[in-house]
Amino acid sequence: MEALFAEKDVADAAYADAEAAKKKILDEIAGLEGKVHELADELRPYHARIEDLTLKLDGVSLQLLGRRLPHIPTVEQVFLPDFERNNFENWVGRVERCMNCHVAIDRDGFEEQENPLKTHPDRKYYLGNHETKKFGCTPCHGGQGAAINSVEQAHGEVMFWEDPLLDIDDKVQAKCTSCHQTVTNMEGTPVVENGEWLFQQLGCSGCHLIQGYENLPKAGPSLERIAAKATPEWIAEWIENPRRFR
Repeated sequence: MEALFAEKDVADAAYADAEAAKKKILDEIAGLEGKVHELADELRPYHARIEDLTLKLDGVSLQLLGRRLPHIPTVEQVFLPDFERNNFENWVGRVERCMNCHVAIDRDGFEEQENPLKTHPDRKYYLGNHETKKFGCTPCHGGQGAAINSVEQAHGEVMFWEDPLLDIDDKVQAKCTSCHQTVTNMEGTPVVENGEWLFQQLGCSGCHLIQGYENLPKAGPSLERIAAKATPEWIAEWIENPRRFR
């Protein structure tokens, strides 16, 4: 009996030692897991940065046989057929090459960059409804889209170019009426929408013939053949104080 108790004591002691060793190992594992979580938190910004850089590299390079090679530079362009009428009433197309500088205009992830490496503001709304391959850029923004020799030429900031780049949001809105008959309740056009409302409310259509407003009530007499009925001096006085002649 004593031998059995002695053997049990030895087994109990061995079990206690094993439990202590197990606890020590579990504590070490818990400590390592905590360290792993800390390191994962520290690495998270670097992973996000790597993904961001990879996205940008994909736009300017390609992966070939395990190596990343730059894209061969080419001049990209969009052709807009039958875009406008020339002075001879013939339909002519337009070529645009804006995307050669504004390479990220239709890409996510470049919203905080400076132009020309910037994503178009509110991209999903504007480019989602006006695909650049179909509408181009200059119909909304102005500029000389075919030019790539310099920023000034591309933006139409040169002599004799009648449609320079509109670099202010309020001015860009004015281009909307080139295609849209009305901008009422249209997103992103508060200034030109107010102008449209004033045009109607103040009776501007009484003197200014604008397509789409022919049936509005006339606030003033027609100016058709006015040169045959009045002199420039009389017209100036009439406009300055029309009540004087009534």
